Amino acid sequence: MSKVTKDGDKVVVKPSQDIVASITKDFKVELKGLLDGNTKQMAVDLEEVKMIDSSGLGVLIAAHNSLQKFGASLELLNVSDDIRKLLQNMRLDKHFTIQ
Repeated sequence: MSKVTKDGDKVVVKPSQDIVASITKDFKVELKGLLDGNTKQMAVDLEEVKMIDSSGLGVLIAAHNSLQKFGASLELLNVSDDIRKLLQNMRLDKHFTIQ
């Protein structure tokens, strides 16, 4: 489903489709499988994502919370203007690092 690359302590996940209810269960399992004690930073590259619904936001929030337990962080890359506005309206831009 997603292309995953590792660069030292950083894991970059690049979903190839929108993060909506129909794929969130698999996406959550995928992200959870990448979390381990060595992951200091995770980035989700949203270059190919045009839409995120409430279920997708829930997965990103859950990943963020899980990473914080390890002292790690979640970063969002290549965020479209529409998704950036959604994150700002929900004040999630205060929790995620957005590039």
